[in-house]
Amino acid sequence: MAYHWEKAKDPLKAARWHRRAARVAGFAEIQTTFFHWNQTLRLAQQGSATDEALKLQLEACCGALDIGGRVDISPGQAKDIFEQGRQLAEKFDDSQSLLRLHEDMAARLGWSGDFAGQRWYLNEASIIAEKVPDPEVKLGLLQRRYVAKFHQGDLRSALTLIEEGIAGCEASESTLSPPVFNRLLRSFLLARANVLSMMGQLKQAESYIKQAAHLMPSAGTSKKDSRTTHTEALVRANLSIYIGDIDACWRDARVFVELSERSGSTWAIIVSASTIGRAHLTGQRWPQARESLEYALAQARQHKLGLEAEASFLALLAEAMTGCGELEQALVTAEEAVAVACRKETLFWELQAQSALAGVLLHGERITDQPRIAKALARADELIEKTGGEVMKPFISQRHAEFARLKGDDAGHQRMLQEAQRMFISNAAHGYAERLKQILNDSEP
Repeated sequence: MAYHWEKAKDPLKAARWHRRAARVAGFAEIQTTFFHWNQTLRLAQQGSATDEALKLQLEACCGALDIGGRVDISPGQAKDIFEQGRQLAEKFDDSQSLLRLHEDMAARLGWSGDFAGQRWYLNEASIIAEKVPDPEVKLGLLQRRYVAKFHQGDLRSALTLIEEGIAGCEASESTLSPPVFNRLLRSFLLARANVLSMMGQLKQAESYIKQAAHLMPSAGTSKKDSRTTHTEALVRANLSIYIGDIDACWRDARVFVELSERSGSTWAIIVSASTIGRAHLTGQRWPQARESLEYALAQARQHKLGLEAEASFLALLAEAMTGCGELEQALVTAEEAVAVACRKETLFWELQAQSALAGVLLHGERITDQPRIAKALARADELIEKTGGEVMKPFISQRHAEFARLKGDDAGHQRMLQEAQRMFISNAAHGYAERLKQILNDSEP
């Protein structure tokens, strides 16, 4: 129909049909959705600048910016869409649209690793939100604010915002439609699960994933809620990786990959490649892990998406290179991971990077590297306390055990491995606990 009306020289009617198509496609078909919002904007700009045409342009700007960051529009292109939308929102005194534009611009900058820009737009959005009574909009902003704290590795602050969001959902249940309430609550429950898993509370994380699954929409509305379906797949894969269940993390990573490829989201495809790489690392499939992580890193840098976790990609890649025996390249990569994490102030990813750096140096078994190993491990211990990233504690304990062995302290090596196993058990990281138990059994005289 849109094509028909465009050929009939009625761009406004064509734009209306493209808007309808964009709404139908939604998050499940991201490339298609962005195409239709783009066409809506282009066609609504033709002809007379009536209020209807201008409001249609504003809606198209909001829709395009919401979805556009995931389909590979650059931060510069996003800024152009934002500015067009901002001028129209201000013309119509439309605070809700203005808030959406600021939120989505913040998200795009966050994915590119521009956290200062992300914070600026979120701060502006918080000011605008005071004029918007709609609880759905306010809760959506709270989600963006949680993500920003998460990117920076401030897990406790992120969890506080998530708890505020869950309380806000429950307080607003009577004013929100059931599908909107379920979608928002699902999103916050999955966020809580993801943060708790990184804080080492794996059983609790699993219970919240199950709670979120109970809120899964019916078949008739599942397409509209596919954004949280993607999130659930990613959170499940993260949890399986932290548990150390080799079969489960591979299965869950593949589910996330399939959903990402089906949706056409460039961001999700990049993150799913890194997730596959992490699953390979869990199974110690070093060459496959390296291939997946190199692909994820290259795509993230090419598209400027997924760069919120650039240091993590580098740290994981350094671990894969170490497993492949490529210690020189692994060291360069681990050092870059630390440098990127420090520059971006992404503390949890720095924790990963310091662990990877210590691992490479320990693998080299050079006495001259001992001061650097001690420094990396001390910083890792500090970052566990600072971020709340307790899931990393047993891994760092294993690094300390290897350091004790390097220094000739066999008793300390054994004691720290036993402590790491106790922590894996306490965290419910059963896969890692079982494998470490086997190592301890094999080392007994």
